[in-house]
Amino acid sequence: GYPLWFPEPSIRLPPTYLHESIRIGDVGVVTPHGNFDILFNICLPENHPLHLHYGIPEGFKQIALSEKDIEILKDPDYRGCIVTTQCSPKKNININVTGADPNVVAVKGRKSKVAAKAAFIALPSGADKYDLRDTSVFQMEAMRMGKTWYEFALKKAGRTTMSHDSLYLITGYHKASTW
Repeated sequence: GYPLWFPEPSIRLPPTYLHESIRIGDVGVVTPHGNFDILFNICLPENHPLHLHYGIPEGFKQIALSEKDIEILKDPDYRGCIVTTQCSPKKNININVTGADPNVVAVKGRKSKVAAKAAFIALPSGADKYDLRDTSVFQMEAMRMGKTWYEFALKKAGRTTMSHDSLYLITGYHKASTW
């Protein structure tokens, strides 16, 4: 995973998603603008409000999860961490948290051929971590439905500019209250 240029949820999402945004089981794409566009969620029932906009792919099968299926680490000492979208050679980039305000981050360096464009996110207050304990059921469902999900994204959701490797199934995420 990696930080998004725009981590805020889309305003077209149902109110419950506007509050929580990304969830385990979301299937979507990272847009050219740098936000995550959720198409559907394999852990939610067919009639969930999230699925009203585009519907669900043919052959959709809900994977029900319980609380014990998700590992939650509350603020596992990520305070002050900086996360990037790509690895950049250390000789080409220098990142420092400056001054008394940990929300101010100075990024200095020059473009590199490896990572001319990247997102950085500073976590001054840390972040909580949510991970699916056993991803094998998701892996099997993605193998079974991957082509159908991709066709759904192209045809039903109109994501005609996405590449064959740009569809994501969320198995974990970090939530930060400040960045």
